[in-house]
Amino acid sequence: MNYYLIPMDFLLYNFEKMEKEYIEKGKITWEIKGSLKDSTYAKNIKCGDIIYFYIFNIESQSGFHKARILLRGIVCEEPQMMEKSEVYAYMTEAFDNSDEGPCIGFSIGKLTTLKKELLKKDSIYSYEMIKAKYSQNHPQGKFWPNTNNGAFKEKLIKDLDNDFKSFESQNDFKSLIEHFNQKCFFCEKLDRPHKHKTFKRGNGTDYFERHHFIMRNGKYTKEQKTALDPIIKDDDNIICLCSNCHNQLHYGDSKEIQLMIEKLVGNSQIQDMLKKHDFMKCIGVSTEQDAIQWIKKLYLSVDE
Repeated sequence: MNYYLIPMDFLLYNFEKMEKEYIEKGKITWEIKGSLKDSTYAKNIKCGDIIYFYIFNIESQSGFHKARILLRGIVCEEPQMMEKSEVYAYMTEAFDNSDEGPCIGFSIGKLTTLKKELLKKDSIYSYEMIKAKYSQNHPQGKFWPNTNNGAFKEKLIKDLDNDFKSFESQNDFKSLIEHFNQKCFFCEKLDRPHKHKTFKRGNGTDYFERHHFIMRNGKYTKEQKTALDPIIKDDDNIICLCSNCHNQLHYGDSKEIQLMIEKLVGNSQIQDMLKKHDFMKCIGVSTEQDAIQWIKKLYLSVDE
């Protein structure tokens, strides 16, 4: 059994199409560039090999594009000649979008992803984590044809197999689609789902924006900034918003902003996060009401 890592651009590959093919066929088909005779991949990929998808250009909590291993599958059909119309995607960024002509393709089944709680944490199996924890830059597979950057280390293989393989009932492929199709917090809470329609990205997922509830660039004292840093960096500090609600929270009418803040403060995820980090101590207040007023001032940037 071999391990392969396939790069996949989040902004280019159509998750909606990928999901449709997987639901209909129980597998997806991937193109390999080259020929059956000369392609290293075509000659080496065998049924039962493990495929990990290294998805890059993901929007992250920090606002920068992240690269993470997020999807796992097992080769169920070895490389063979087929028509491009049968193929979901390609193993190169500079692929030909034509649906006509022959190509080499192989099929991947049993797609699983990380558990939902791990999907939320954008550091898990990121480039940064792999480099720090496993002393590895770009893992290329246990017997990867290109060994310049080093093969998968045994510890990384063990951890990946555990987090992707042992919880298949909780981390099916559908979970990955749902993770990238998050809905606006306020459109649901304020009962306005039809006023703030979002749009589909080129990859078939719903567009949304990430907002730090405790803002990264608020008007803090030096001491507050230091104390609040763990909260700002907490994954649970991130709220998914449509662009209209996001801009309204920053630039809208003060009464509307205060109503939105009250909805956020009442959210169990936010409450648990603030308690975990002892938020009131961080900002130097003694009551929950004082904490709410402090947050409102933070957003409105005016005196009470």
